[in-house]
Amino acid sequence: MYEKEAYTHVPPASTTKIMTAILVLENGKITDRVTASYDAIMSVPSGGSNTAVQVGEIITVDNLLQCMLVASRK
Repeated sequence: MYEKEAYTHVPPASTTKIMTAILVLENGKITDRVTASYDAIMSVPSGGSNTAVQVGEIITVDNLLQCMLVASRK
């Protein structure tokens, strides 16, 4: 058996994004439209990405999923 950096802490960001996308697709429609709330925008941590979505902006679930599933920074 071989393990590489077995004890290095790595955040599960990409796994979390995929699980979130699955749950969204199972429980909603990609054509649904949602409004970006102040709390949602402000909950993005410093250095995080919000793809320039503005408070009050109405956007489809399809577009939000596309924004979420872009490649992450390493």
